[in-house]
Amino acid sequence: VRSREIDYSVEQSVDNLFGGRAFVGVNATRHKSFLRRTTTTGVTTETIGNTNTGSNPGPAEWSANGNLRWEGRRWSFAWNTTYLDDQLLLLSATADINVLGRDRIEWTTLHDVVIEYRLDAGTATGWRRFLADTAISVGANNVFDRDGRYLPSSTSRATAPSDSTLGRALWLRMRKSF
Repeated sequence: VRSREIDYSVEQSVDNLFGGRAFVGVNATRHKSFLRRTTTTGVTTETIGNTNTGSNPGPAEWSANGNLRWEGRRWSFAWNTTYLDDQLLLLSATADINVLGRDRIEWTTLHDVVIEYRLDAGTATGWRRFLADTAISVGANNVFDRDGRYLPSSTSRATAPSDSTLGRALWLRMRKSF
């Protein structure tokens, strides 16, 4: 496998916003080339935009992630959005093309949210010292509970290989610094 990409990244911060600091950022990747050889002596094939690559489609041409984050002294909030570009189906995937009525899996966006609270180290006494410098986070991945993009022939998943089959996932994390 050999690939060429162009990465783009922009981040801006704003100080003293509601007693904290805000950040907004976007990262994007344009996959210009993704060469794949299926055997050590086989022919190298370009997989981006190529619908005749055997059973191994390449990555989508674009992928991106944007985030909006606010950090205060103890609290922080973040919203992340992931963009997955549409992806061509293989010419050999005639069943998928017939069922979907098009030659590609459509683009989608996924949204995640995180809320974090940090316990202060300066005022902790007794047993509370154990919790000093601890951060407790709660989050939701795929906030709007979007299903993965439908792909009938994807081995028993019926979901595009780059997509999650979990749907919405809630999580809780406790992180301790020493």
